[in-house]
Amino acid sequence: MIDNFIDKKTEKYLLDKLKKLDNNNFHDGMEIEYILYNKLKNEFKVLISDGYESSYEDTIDVFSNRVTNEMYVPEWDFNFDYYVFNELEIKGNRLLYVSPNTHHGLWNSLHELYPNDIDCKKGVQKYLKFCKQNNITKETIERYCEFSKLPEDCMKFYNGKDKER
Repeated sequence: MIDNFIDKKTEKYLLDKLKKLDNNNFHDGMEIEYILYNKLKNEFKVLISDGYESSYEDTIDVFSNRVTNEMYVPEWDFNFDYYVFNELEIKGNRLLYVSPNTHHGLWNSLHELYPNDIDCKKGVQKYLKFCKQNNITKETIERYCEFSKLPEDCMKFYNGKDKER
C-alpha cells in the first residue's frame, strides 16, 4: 500500500526549508496541509496552517529555489472548492501530498456539498483519483485523523473517467 501521509520528520524538514527560503517566522507552529506541483511552471504550491485561523499559501519556484509568492489565507475565506478543486483543474497541476486532517475536511466538504454546491467537479474527480491511486480510504483517513468519524465514503463520487492533462 502506498501511504501518502508524510512523517513528522519529513514535514519538519519541508517547513524548515520553507522558513529558510522566505526568511520569516510566519511558519512557526504550522503544519503542511497540502502540496501541489505544476509541471508546466515548475513550481510548488504549499498550504501551511496552524490548524486554527492562520494559513499561508507559498509558491516555490523550483529553478530559483525561492518563494515567489506568499499569500495569507484567512480562515473565513478558505474553501476547498477554490483552494484545492479549482487548482486541480489548472493545466499541469497535480497533488503530491494531503495531510490526514485536510483529507478529513475535504471528505466532509464533499459529503455536504457535492454535487450541487461544488463548482470544480473536474477537480473533485482528480482529487478522488489521487485518493484511489494512493489507497486513501474512509478507514485510512479515520485511522490517521484526530477528528470524529466521517459520515460517508466519498469514493462513491469517483467516476474513474478523468484524464490527466
